[in-house]
Amino acid sequence: MVDILYTLIDFICIFILQVILYRTKYQPFYKGKTKVKDKAFIKYLSLASFMCLTDAFWGSMASHQLAVGLNVFKALTGILNIFFCIIPFSWFFYVETNRENFTEQSKKIILLTFLPVAVTIVLNIVNFWTGSMYVIERNLVIYPGPLLFIPVTTGIAYYAISMIYMLVSYGKTKDKEIKKRYLVIAFYSLILIVFTLLQFFLNDGPFGALGYMIAGFAVYIFNNSKEKENLLIDFHETENLLKLEKNEMVTSTIANMFIVLLSFEGLDTPPQKIKGGELFEDSVNNISDPKMIFSETLKKYVHPDYLEEMILFTNRASVRQRLEGAKSISKDFLSKDSGWCRAIWASVKEGDDEKSDTVLFGVRVIDKDKKRELEYQQKLKLALKNQNEIFGEMLQMQSNGMLATDMHNKILMMNDAAAKIFGFSNSGSVNEVEDLFIKVDMENKEEIRAKLRKIKMNGGKYAFEFSVTDLNGNLIHYIAESKLTHLSNGDKVVLTSFADITKNKKMERDLVILSETDALTGISNRGSGERKIEYLLSTGKSGMLCILDADKFKSINDNYGHVVGDRVIIKIAESLKKTFRDRDIIMRLGGDEFAVFAVGIVEEKDAKLCLQRFFENVDDIQIPEMGEKRISVSLGIVLCTDVENKSFDDYYQMADRAMYVSKKYDGNHFEFCRTMEK
Repeated sequence: MVDILYTLIDFICIFILQVILYRTKYQPFYKGKTKVKDKAFIKYLSLASFMCLTDAFWGSMASHQLAVGLNVFKALTGILNIFFCIIPFSWFFYVETNRENFTEQSKKIILLTFLPVAVTIVLNIVNFWTGSMYVIERNLVIYPGPLLFIPVTTGIAYYAISMIYMLVSYGKTKDKEIKKRYLVIAFYSLILIVFTLLQFFLNDGPFGALGYMIAGFAVYIFNNSKEKENLLIDFHETENLLKLEKNEMVTSTIANMFIVLLSFEGLDTPPQKIKGGELFEDSVNNISDPKMIFSETLKKYVHPDYLEEMILFTNRASVRQRLEGAKSISKDFLSKDSGWCRAIWASVKEGDDEKSDTVLFGVRVIDKDKKRELEYQQKLKLALKNQNEIFGEMLQMQSNGMLATDMHNKILMMNDAAAKIFGFSNSGSVNEVEDLFIKVDMENKEEIRAKLRKIKMNGGKYAFEFSVTDLNGNLIHYIAESKLTHLSNGDKVVLTSFADITKNKKMERDLVILSETDALTGISNRGSGERKIEYLLSTGKSGMLCILDADKFKSINDNYGHVVGDRVIIKIAESLKKTFRDRDIIMRLGGDEFAVFAVGIVEEKDAKLCLQRFFENVDDIQIPEMGEKRISVSLGIVLCTDVENKSFDDYYQMADRAMYVSKKYDGNHFEFCRTMEK
């Protein structure tokens, strides 16, 4: 696990160094030729990346994760030792390029300090035969030699000299920004010394790679931030120069846009003319009271239809108040000779009370633009009118009802389809939502009102169903959906649509009846019958439960066929319906077996009278195919009085046992559970 971590750290260092290298080499924050110190930093990053890659493979080989030959491992070890000198030299070179007095001549002198690196390279090559620096056994175990300290000592020496140079330079320079740069480089030179020592004494960790990555990353961040800061300073200086150069052009440019442009330093001071037509020039020169300048000039210049509102607009007494919170105000008017114009008051400088102190007054000719605007507005108005008429017709053509109401339940719009739903001849016959509620047949009116109030407060949608009786007395079912909508003017309206679901409701009822009815007899099937009886028992209803079937029904099927058997079942069901009341539950359990729950019959005498009528109806059954042969049935009866403690299944089992006792007797016969009375 440790070996894998060693390799993983190396690859992380490679990735970070490559990112820094790319951004330094291809995305500089300066323009023009790359500086010497940046070239030196790029070389350092490149060498550090190659060293991390070599170290990753060396660690995999040393831990036997990657199987290689002895000579390959020796060569890779030698390359690593060479890197331990070359990278410190590249750092030393980079440090020297950051000094204030660095020149091309300094560059040549620094290259002479490459001699220790050259010696280390030679020693590593010779080590293949002499073993003076290290010896590698066949199991890839490394034994140090007497000269192993040379690469490490050389690297530390370069870092130490770099740190000393920077600290000495830090003391000599007075530039605060350069001092910061020297201090950063000196500190990370010390960091590199620490990581080099860790690599030498703890050879099982990638400390060298981590040191190179940390130093490179820190210096890149420092350089990056300084370059951005310098660019920002240059930008602001350039911007300020441009402002100074263009300051005199601004007034001239603005003046060219106006036929009149006056500047007022205060309410009671005469205006300073920047540019003005003949009329305004005469007014400025000849009228001593500044407050009278506009009123006299406007009479000569403004069309009579716009004179009154322009006198109000040019009233200097209210200018400061009108400009409060705004940079400018404007007013369009029609002049006597220039066509459409626009008068503008603009705030230039605010006084101590945060109200406009210095203001400009200008007049621009906008005749062409204004005419195009008026023409566009006219076309837009006509288009909107046509569009509204189209939308109105489309709304009336909708087969579904549409309704729009305000927050006070006033009807804003309703198409004829919606009016007819509620029995009104047309949409103009009703104004209030409450008039619609009167026409509605539904028990949940208050719930619907509450939901609609909630929509008005919180928004959202609400769907509900209701029924209305039409002119022919038919009950028509509708589904409605209401939604709160915000208009562009800020008003809120509730839109409601109505759709006829009568056919769906009828289909739904038919499906319910179909699912609950026995297809052959038309009475309740077993599932629906049991549910109905269970409901009656759960609500405390007492009564008589009868279980019955036809006697010798199998022989009827065998002798006369199943068609005759079905007729027998149908006739028994008709006899049950004829005997019992609508509120009683009659169901076919299956085959020739039936069940009846007669509500309220809890006395045996009443039960016997009821069953006697049933036997009489059974005796009247005639099946032509059976000739003189008569139908008979056997019944089991239980009086359900203890409904709180017994369920339908309990009573069913009791009645079923009584029925099987009854079958011992011929002809129509019944037995009560427990009493077994006839």
